Formats: sequence, C-alpha cells, structure tokens
Amino acid sequence: MRNEPCWCGSGRKEKKCHPDVKRHSAFGNLIMLYNRVDELIKNEKGNVKCRAGCSACCYEHFYISATEFYYIMSSIIENEGESKAEEFIDRGYQLWLEFEKKYPEAAQQLYNPLASPEEAANGLASLQFIERTFESIDGTDQLRDKKPCPFLDTNNGCCSVYEYRPFICREFGVAKRVQMTLPYEVCAEMKDGLAYQEEMVDISEYTEDVINLNSILFGKKVLHQRPYPIFYFMKFLKGNMKGLQAMIKRYKELSLKELVIPS
Repeated sequence: MRNEPCWCGSGRKEKKCHPDVKRHSAFGNLIMLYNRVDELIKNEKGNVKCRAGCSACCYEHFYISATEFYYIMSSIIENEGESKAEEFIDRGYQLWLEFEKKYPEAAQQLYNPLASPEEAANGLASLQFIERTFESIDGTDQLRDKKPCPFLDTNNGCCSVYEYRPFICREFGVAKRVQMTLPYEVCAEMKDGLAYQEEMVDISEYTEDVINLNSILFGKKVLHQRPYPIFYFMKFLKGNMKGLQAMIKRYKELSLKELVIPS
C-alpha cells in the first residue's frame, strides 16, 4: 500500500506523502477536510480582497482545535526540526504569560476543557465560550490588544505555517458558513462585511465537520472539547518536547473518538 497513491489525493506515493498518518486518524480526517475546502474556495472565490503580506487578521486571539494545533506542530517538526518547533513554543509561551498577567480572569476561564452537555449538543460551545471569555466587565473590547499570532512573521507580514494553517485562517475573509444580516466588520481592511460577504464562498456544508474537529470521547459521552488560543496550547508544551511528540503520534494513529480523556 505504501507504493500506492496517497489517500490525501496529492498524487504522490503514500510513502513519500503521509507514510505515518492513518487515513481515518484525527490528522487524516483533518487533512481531507482541508483539501476539500481549499479546492472549493479555489474554484469559486469571487473578488477576494485578501492579499499577500496583509496580516490584519493575525492580530487577534482566535481559537483553534487541538487537532489543528498538533497538526501544525507535527508539520513544523517534520519540515524544519524540533528546534524550530521549540522556537515557536517559546514565542507562544511568552504571549501566554503576558495574557495571564494582563487578564487573569479571562486566563482562568480557559482552564475548563469541556463544554457542558447542553452546549455540546447544540454545537454552540466554541462560539459561546469565545463570547464569554472576551466579554469584559465594563462592556468594552479591552481584551483585543492586537498581539500577533505566534506563527506570524512580523518582518514580512506572512504566515510561517501557511501550508498547515488552521481552518479559521483558511476561511476568514474568503469564505462563510453563516449568512450575516446585521452590519459587521470582517477585519480592519474590510469594514463593510454585509456587502463583502457576497464575494465569499459558501462553505456552510462543512459546518458540522468543523464542529467535529473538537469531538472527543469523555467517559461514555461524546462532547465538544473547547478550542483555545494558540498560545494556550504552548503553555503546556514549554520544555516538554517529549510530550508533544507523544501527542502527535496519537493524533496520527487514532481518531478523535479514540482519544479517550479519563473521566
């Protein structure tokens, strides 16, 4: 089978493409989702305003799933080595320390890893948690202090992990899963979201797939694990490359429902 075309559709032999990633593993399903959505956006995108070198959307505390995070780190290690991965972890860890010091209450809220059964059932766990985390006491938007993503090269405004970037980065500004009806701002460069969304590709058919990026088995129940800011994952990996490698191995071999969290 290793000499057969890779299951990901790249056209290369499996042994040269994804030799140690099982097709129905957490990473395997993620890669296939990325491929399907990327192809749809590529073929149907309209007059997209996003351009190379613009990093307006990279200065937010956006959230990603654990699957996506470990996939990024796995790709960095395979292509650039452990030292490069440690460099990014150090950068993210410093961002975490700054965030924890400046916003201790918001930092504390990040420690609860699972959504309630009710939130998990209706698929709103991620959205509601983000809204709660970044809702300040006085109602202002004080938590949006515009820190760069740990993977952003601030010298040229380019993503250092563009090929492995998470789903939110693949869709933001070019695709939509929900049709908005109230005025909103896409980013600092695109103020009129209502008008611009007509140029975006409709990828609503993949909404459930995106939600399932966080589905894990908790005891005997399937719940949605909460996504986190990238720097939060790095908090736990500082000085723990062995632990990182162990997690990557599990995500390459097991499906999300096989990644059992002890109850």
